[in-house]
Amino acid sequence: MLAIVISIISISLSIATFCIKIFNRRFNLGISVKNLIANDEKELLFSKISFINNSDKPITIISMTFLNNKSEKYRLLHSDKHDYECEYGSSISISDSVEFKFNRTYKDYSEKSYTLPITIQSQSSFSGYFAFNFTHQSSYSPVYNEGYVEVETTDKTIIHKYTPKNHTVSELVNGKMKAIDFRWYQGPIMTKLPKYLKSFRIPLINERQ
Repeated sequence: MLAIVISIISISLSIATFCIKIFNRRFNLGISVKNLIANDEKELLFSKISFINNSDKPITIISMTFLNNKSEKYRLLHSDKHDYECEYGSSISISDSVEFKFNRTYKDYSEKSYTLPITIQSQSSFSGYFAFNFTHQSSYSPVYNEGYVEVETTDKTIIHKYTPKNHTVSELVNGKMKAIDFRWYQGPIMTKLPKYLKSFRIPLINERQ
C-alpha cells in the first residue's frame, strides 16, 4: 500500500513539474513604443521600442513595420532621395544616428539605432531606438496619429497598438490612474484560459436563487 502511495505521489510530482515547465516556457512578451522622432532629411522615423520577455525561452524579433490607425500599411509616397531596401514603414537594415530634423530645427539624441533581428533572452529585457523607412515629411504622420506596429517574432506576429505624441493610456489601479507603458502578449492557452475558467465558474448561492 505504501509503495502505491509513493508511486502516486511521484507521478503527481512529475506531472506538476512538467506542467510548470510548460507554463514557464509559454509566450509572454511585453512591448512598449515611445519617443517617436521624425527626420525629413533622412526620410526616417525613429522610435524607442522596449521588450520584456517573461518566458523561459528566448524570443527573436524578426521584423517591425508601422501601420496606420486601420492597421494597414502606409501608402508609399514618391521619393528618390533614399533607398533603404525595405518596405515603406518597415525598419531599415542599417544603423543610423538618432536625430530630429525638420527644416532648420535639429536635435541630436546621441544614440544609434539598432537593426533586426534581435534575440531577447529568457527572463530579460531590451530597449533601444529603431529606424523606419518613411518618405519626405510623411514620418510626421505616426508621430501625431494613433496607429499600430506589426512585430514579427519567431513564435507569432503581433499587431501592437501605440498612442501618439503627448497622449497616454491609463488604467485604474488601487483607486489611482496609472500610465500603461507596456502591453502584454501571450500564447493561445493563456489568452483563452480566462474564458474557459469563466464558463466553468460555479455560481454563488445567491446567484442560484
